[in-house]
Amino acid sequence: MLDKYRARWIGQMFAAAGVILSLSLVAYEMKLARDLAMADLYQQRTTLNVEIALAFFDRDEFHRALALQASGEELSMKQEMITVLAYDIAFLTMDSLYYQWELGLVPDDEWHAARATIISRLRDDTRARKAWIEGDGYREGFVEQVRILVPELSNQVAQPSSQ
Repeated sequence: MLDKYRARWIGQMFAAAGVILSLSLVAYEMKLARDLAMADLYQQRTTLNVEIALAFFDRDEFHRALALQASGEELSMKQEMITVLAYDIAFLTMDSLYYQWELGLVPDDEWHAARATIISRLRDDTRARKAWIEGDGYREGFVEQVRILVPELSNQVAQPSSQ
């Protein structure tokens, strides 16, 4: 009789373990669905912010500014502002890319390429640094990542948004 009760107990334990495992998988699937929804929502917000910024963006003036910058000439105030705006747009899109990378939605090599661009721009271009310092609305994780990548800016970087 003891074997009968033991077998019953073992069966109940396996059933309970199966239920727990099943619930764990459902919870994990719900978390993944939530992460995808959050990434989509964040991407939509980024797209809206970029579209608003592009409404003020003068492509012709930006290209003239790039040519002047390459030749070492001084930029007009408008060209300076357009160039800073271009960097702000770039940082907004890289912030979204970083968030998607954190969630595993973007391959490592794509984020690493963007990361190299961020490092290069922030170290070599004063207009990029100005855009970063004046920028806001970046996710806290992205701000922390930039602080790690470019430590010389750690006391000057943009403040994360309060999301």
